[in-house]
Amino acid sequence: MYSLESEIRAIADRFISELVSLIRRQPFAESAAALAPATPRSTKSTPSLSTSGAKPRSKAAASNAKNARRTRRSSDEVLAIRDRIIALVKDTQAGLSVSEIAARLDIPVQDVIRPLTLATQSGALVRQGEKRLARYFPAQKAA
Repeated sequence: MYSLESEIRAIADRFISELVSLIRRQPFAESAAALAPATPRSTKSTPSLSTSGAKPRSKAAASNAKNARRTRRSSDEVLAIRDRIIALVKDTQAGLSVSEIAARLDIPVQDVIRPLTLATQSGALVRQGEKRLARYFPAQKAA
């Protein structure tokens, strides 16, 4: 009786045995080079909700694999981002959310959180709203 499953298995078994014998006949380095992908696979993954499509902050961050450890930013880098955030928010009257700030500065959302916290703690910005509905406004100057 004809069985599609048994025919597929027979073809797969023949293919595997031919492939194994071919690899065994060649030097290891040549076999490894032939089996390696022609171009490196992209480490770019599908955008997650937390990044909102923002680009990595440096070439080093872009080249790291998905599960690689993130590099720690210096306090000067954090303060520079804080200053950019303050300048951006002062130019808007409607206030900005975290994701809007990240998109306009072209940096990942997670890289905005700490500098934004420093800006609100210093009194340069005011936060209105809670959690995802929070918007940031410039602080009102005392008369």
